[in-house]
Amino acid sequence: MAPEYPAAASVGKPPFPAGASGSGDGPLTCPCRRAMPQAIMSTTSSGRVPLQPRFLLPLGAAALALALSACSSTGGSVASTPAPSPGKRIKGVPVTRQPTRAAPRDAAVQMAPGLEGVIGANQSQLTRMFGEPRLDVWEGDARKLQFTGTACVLDVFLYPSTTSKEPHATYVETRRSSDGQNVDRAACVAALRQR
Repeated sequence: MAPEYPAAASVGKPPFPAGASGSGDGPLTCPCRRAMPQAIMSTTSSGRVPLQPRFLLPLGAAALALALSACSSTGGSVASTPAPSPGKRIKGVPVTRQPTRAAPRDAAVQMAPGLEGVIGANQSQLTRMFGEPRLDVWEGDARKLQFTGTACVLDVFLYPSTTSKEPHATYVETRRSSDGQNVDRAACVAALRQR
C-alpha cells in the first residue's frame, strides 16, 4: 500500500507561515505549490495525498541498490575458513574416523531343521521350489525374494560369498499372511512347497 501524506486542507493550517503565502486566508500561492503537478495535489477521500507510482520506481531502485551494496561489502569475494591442520583438533567438533576397507567375508548362514533345501540355494533353485517370487528386491549386492501362499509369507535373503559372485540364500524370515505374526520357518517352507 502506498503511503499517503496529509493535505494542507485536512490539517486546517497552511503548511507555510502566513507571510510566505501572501495573506494567509486564501489558497496558497507559494511558488513551490505552482510547480507541483496537479496529480500530486489531488487528495483521496480521506484527505491525504497519495504517493504517485512514478516516484515509487526510483525510490525502490535506490533501496534495492543500497541493500545489494551491503552484500558486496567484502569486494565481491567470499572468504572461507581455512581447513585445520591434520594434527590440530577443534574444540566441540567430533573426530571423524576414515572408513576401513575390510576383505569381503561370507554372510552368517542360518541353519535350522526343515530349511535344508532353502539355505544355500540360488534364485533359480528357489523359483523352481516355490514358483515366481512376489517380490525381487536388490540392495547393493544382496537380494531379497518373497514368496507368498495362503498360509504364510516367506522372505529369503541371498548374499554373495567370497567363492561365488552369485548370491545364495543365507537367511529366512516367515510370517502369517493374515496378521503378520511370526510362524515356524520349517512349517511355512513345507506349506509353500506343497502348492
